[in-house]
Amino acid sequence: MEKLPRHICVRVKDADKENDFLRPTSWLTANFGRLRNWNGTGEVKHTTIFMTKWDEEALYVIFINEDKNIWASYTNKGAPIYLEEVNEVFIDPSRSGKSYYEIEISPKNVLWEGYILYDEKPKLYSGWNPKNLKSRVNIFGRLHEKKNNNGEGKFWISELKIPFEDLNVEKTIKPNVGDVWKINFFRIERMPDGDYHYAWSPTYTEEPNFHVPSKFGSIVFV
Repeated sequence: MEKLPRHICVRVKDADKENDFLRPTSWLTANFGRLRNWNGTGEVKHTTIFMTKWDEEALYVIFINEDKNIWASYTNKGAPIYLEEVNEVFIDPSRSGKSYYEIEISPKNVLWEGYILYDEKPKLYSGWNPKNLKSRVNIFGRLHEKKNNNGEGKFWISELKIPFEDLNVEKTIKPNVGDVWKINFFRIERMPDGDYHYAWSPTYTEEPNFHVPSKFGSIVFV
């Protein structure tokens, strides 16, 4: 089995910030990763790239999703957006593999957030309520309400600002330079011809399954 990937996350400069997010030019100096099929085999249907940066306040994540059929129907926070098209980040600051934060975002900028307790199977802990998480989405092309549509999409970009103060189920955790956390990045794309599941660090399961913390890669804060 191949070695688990490592992602180098560089610090944000104060001049790079604009309100709650980063200026577009700031991402030019970020390291990027590319998502693969969840099982590690074959070519992806569409390209997905992510980048990260961080400062003393938050982790910043951006996804760039090639997508010819962009769609989403849910409009309320906490809705099961994972049944449609989403980007997902799983974060395990303690590197224990026994618990992690899961954050999802849809093309309609709807969020789903959960803290997962893992013991062979994932279990949702209902006590996590992040209050300061920020997100935004830009659509290039047409956004549809249903999977079966006439296309007209190009790509969509999602951004997340994940404050460290919100990673507080056990205790608030902020990284220092040189710290290493476990992390994984995912995407679900649902097209008229089928569903596609992408992962930065493939989980290698027989059926699509992102809840495999032993396969999370690492993020290094520098």
